[in-house]
Amino acid sequence: MSSKRTASGCQPSFSSTSKPSSASSLGSVGELAIRRRAQDTTTTSTVSSRPPAQPPKFSSLLPPMFVCLLMGTIWSVYVTFHVLPLLQVQLPPGMRQQQDVRAGILHLLVSQILSVFVVICYARAMLTLPGSVPDTQEWKLFGRHEVDGLRRRAALTKEVKLSGGRRHCKWCAQYKPDRCHHCRVCGTCVLRMDHHCPWIMNCVGFRNHKYFFLLVIYSVAACGFIATTLLESVRRSLEQEMAMSSRFMMVLGLVLSVIIGTLMLIFFFFHVHLMLNGMTTIEYCEKNALAHLGGANKRQSYDRGFYRNLKAVLGSRPAFWLLPTSPPEGDGTSFQGEPGDPACERDGDKADPEWTSSHEP
Repeated sequence: MSSKRTASGCQPSFSSTSKPSSASSLGSVGELAIRRRAQDTTTTSTVSSRPPAQPPKFSSLLPPMFVCLLMGTIWSVYVTFHVLPLLQVQLPPGMRQQQDVRAGILHLLVSQILSVFVVICYARAMLTLPGSVPDTQEWKLFGRHEVDGLRRRAALTKEVKLSGGRRHCKWCAQYKPDRCHHCRVCGTCVLRMDHHCPWIMNCVGFRNHKYFFLLVIYSVAACGFIATTLLESVRRSLEQEMAMSSRFMMVLGLVLSVIIGTLMLIFFFFHVHLMLNGMTTIEYCEKNALAHLGGANKRQSYDRGFYRNLKAVLGSRPAFWLLPTSPPEGDGTSFQGEPGDPACERDGDKADPEWTSSHEP
């Protein structure tokens, strides 16, 4: 069963599988289409037109601006008060301590490489569209080829509403693929929606989930490296004479990197747990909500094992998993479930013959 998602956050939208029992379901597609036509004529007034796209409000720009300010502050403090003193650029080459110079070069290279990856992943997560429902007849709520559309949707989707009907979006006037939800902030349905993230001013969905996850990884790595190496400079500043303003900036950079790194580490473990179990944040919330209602086993599972779950988000080539390239394969409208599920058929898993035979195109 599935209840419609009414907000961009992690509100429950319960879902379950819908499995036809025999090939007779295909023969009744025409009857279903007629009945749906009758329902459509009585519910047309409940389907709202999609709100026009609006330019981003200034308030929505504040979180990304704050993130950029934090990144710029930490980077400038680290370079100014840690790297440059180690490089001893103010001293002649013959008077420099070579051990500190080598440490400064190493710290500069590592910190800048990590910072570049953070910026690239942040930009890609923000600028990459998460994916929307294809503008084709089989997904249109009032498509001209209703019978063919019902047949294809029956083969592509498994999640249904409480009434047993196919999930649809009243704003976009489209049927929803599995794992698709409408985001009222973005004003569109998002494929395999994870959540709406105000910090990137974008939804995390099918096409940019990898970039968001890599952003979390490299943020943890960058903040951890900066905090670890900057700690030594802070300790030295307490033992030496130094301007109070300089000491304050070093402590500020250390505190910011520790706080952000800790928060990102929590996000990292949470999203690793979700990925390894083939879930999104929304599905995790649904699972917990259903557990309280005693129906945790009734929702659709997309868990296909650790390796395949990672491939579904990070791409099919493990060598590129940690690079902000190689988006996931597929179109985001159909997903492969547990081994033995018909959606796994193209990967060589044994499918349910009754399901596949009754839904042949």
